[in-house]
Amino acid sequence: MFIRLIRSYSIYQSAKDTLYKANLKLGKIAAKDIEIAEKTVPKIQDAANYLNKKTGEKLAQGIDLAQHYKAKNDAIHKVERNIKGYKNLQEKGKSIESEQCRPDDGF
Repeated sequence: MFIRLIRSYSIYQSAKDTLYKANLKLGKIAAKDIEIAEKTVPKIQDAANYLNKKTGEKLAQGIDLAQHYKAKNDAIHKVERNIKGYKNLQEKGKSIESEQCRPDDGF
C-alpha cells in the first residue's frame, strides 16, 4: 500500500510538473504576442489616422469642386431663364424700358 501511495504521488507530481511547464511556455508565448501587439497597434493607428486625414482632404476637395460647379451651373441657368423669349441679352436690355412702361431717360 505504501508503494502504491508513492507511485500515485509521483504520477500526480509528474502530471503537475508537466502542466506547470506547459502553462509557463504558453505564458511566455502569450507575453511575446502581447509585446508584438503593443508595438504594432500604434503603427496601425498612425496608418489609420493618416488614411482618415487623406480621405477627409479628398472629400473636402470634392465637395468644394461640386459646390463650384453647382454655382456655375446655377448662374448659367439664371442667364438662360433671363434670356428666354429674346434673341440675346442685349435685345432684352433694349426692350426693358418699353416692357416696364418707363419713360426714356434721354440717353
